[in-house]
Amino acid sequence: MKFIVLLFVIILSSIAQAEEQPCATNSEDLIGHWQYTQYIYQGRTHPRPNPKLLLYFDFHKTGSNRIWWTRTNEDGFCERVGSYTYNTDRCEFTDEVVWVNPNNNRECASDPDMQMGNIATSRLEKKDENLHLYFTLKGEPFIYVFEQVTK
Repeated sequence: MKFIVLLFVIILSSIAQAEEQPCATNSEDLIGHWQYTQYIYQGRTHPRPNPKLLLYFDFHKTGSNRIWWTRTNEDGFCERVGSYTYNTDRCEFTDEVVWVNPNNNRECASDPDMQMGNIATSRLEKKDENLHLYFTLKGEPFIYVFEQVTK
């Protein structure tokens, strides 16, 4: 009986360890100019829904970052700068919006990520040379995938 209990504990421990994969990303991995190219939802990879959307995420060694997007078939853009921290133990990215471009499209103001002082925390990690930014959609992981354009 003790053997079965021990075996059960080992199996549960192995499952827990598999679910608690350690973060293999460090803050230096984030530095660079990244472009949104696809997303992962329900375990499947999809191209970005609007190929005319150009969305970029820049990370700097100073702890600042920039998000900028536009659509090739429309005038205007959305841009903001944030101040971020990265917790390498949990692959956790915390970002506070510190500047919003006054020339942004009006629609940008409805996006919380384009509002001064907004603070957001998400899982962010480098996988297969891409950045994966995690959110939840209908209770399931929704992952934005960014490819590095420049370091």
